[in-house]
Amino acid sequence: MAGTGRNEPCPCGSGKKYKRCCLDKSTTRKEGPTNQSQDRGNAQSRLAGWGLPGLGMLKGMGKESDRLLREMEDLAEFDAKRPVVEAAMTRLEVYRHEYDRLIQDPVAFFKRNQTLFDEPAFETLRLTVSDLTRAFEAVGYPPSTRDTHYIDFMIRVVRFLFREDRHRRLGLTRRLACLIPDYVAQERYLDAWLIQHNFAALSDMSENGACPFMFCMVMCGLREWLKTCGAEERKFFKEIGFDPDERQRHGILGWEKALAALDTDEMHEAAKQFFEAHPHLHARAQEKSRAAEDAAVALLERDEGRFLLLDEEVVNPWVSLFEERSVADPAYKQLATMNEKQNRKAIGQIAEILYQTSGEMAESVFNQERLDWLKDTITARLKQLEGENSQEVLALTWALTSVLCGVQATENHFFTMLCLYSIKRVMSEA
Repeated sequence: MAGTGRNEPCPCGSGKKYKRCCLDKSTTRKEGPTNQSQDRGNAQSRLAGWGLPGLGMLKGMGKESDRLLREMEDLAEFDAKRPVVEAAMTRLEVYRHEYDRLIQDPVAFFKRNQTLFDEPAFETLRLTVSDLTRAFEAVGYPPSTRDTHYIDFMIRVVRFLFREDRHRRLGLTRRLACLIPDYVAQERYLDAWLIQHNFAALSDMSENGACPFMFCMVMCGLREWLKTCGAEERKFFKEIGFDPDERQRHGILGWEKALAALDTDEMHEAAKQFFEAHPHLHARAQEKSRAAEDAAVALLERDEGRFLLLDEEVVNPWVSLFEERSVADPAYKQLATMNEKQNRKAIGQIAEILYQTSGEMAESVFNQERLDWLKDTITARLKQLEGENSQEVLALTWALTSVLCGVQATENHFFTMLCLYSIKRVMSEA
């Protein structure tokens, strides 16, 4: 990196030689990586010293002007510290073996990055709630952390926020570079290597590349976004007379009463208006519902969910109907002679017959007596799991909601899938 020579006038405008001014201060400073606010003030002084026009006018003129001012400050600070940064990077080469060892363990490597990013020195790098909201509006809202698509979702957010925003990325690289000498001065060489790793990754972002700090930034911002959403939801529920804390104290026994209180025309209208005014919360609620429903259906496939399946005597007539319909379908008769592509299409047609039959079964068998049995069965299991926070609890809570919400069986996907897996179990055991 080219920079100010040791014997040249210092860029800060003091009139002293660089080696007697900012270079000397930067290389001897021992107070560690918490002096960023002081550095920012010095950077602003240097900007004024360079005679850049209109700096005072930029302040308070909106987000774009604030962003421009911040970029100019970052550039001034980076330019002044460039020789020191280069010297610190050169010094780090002696300690490269520690860094090389760490990156061989991806889990430990990422955890160390997370711990480092939580330090006060990186506060100015963290994303805001508005940053995350903008990203979610573009790429979708976050699924459950247990969802198999969660990592893909995080990657989409990172790409949106950093690959498409060159100004943000440049600002981050400069701020990271300026931190390296501080950590070297504190003899925190491995952490300085991590900062240099993130600096390099941000500087030359490949098509599929991303640095750990990008994910740390998104995760920190996501925590704040979720807090904001939670506060807005709690405020709404309390306004309509539903106290989430009260329901939590009553555990699963409070669900039926809570749902009954919410299942009125007035509550539906209030919820509609609230979600129209808060589309991000509506999208989040839909995503949470999808995740819970997926968990409930997945439970039916596992041994833990067998207690929910219907008795064989109830299922047998529907097994016969499904088999009759399948055999009558032309695709079934040609399965043995089809190629792989045709075979997949035929299997899809038979699966559609199974789903249709299961829906008819749900409409027929879920009378009030069987609904009461299902409610009591799920409630008993949830009582056993009281206090746990597991996928099974999420799945059973959704299942209980499906029973209590009053939706007709023909429109209740969980009931249809319960019948479907009941049919599949009987057929597999025949």
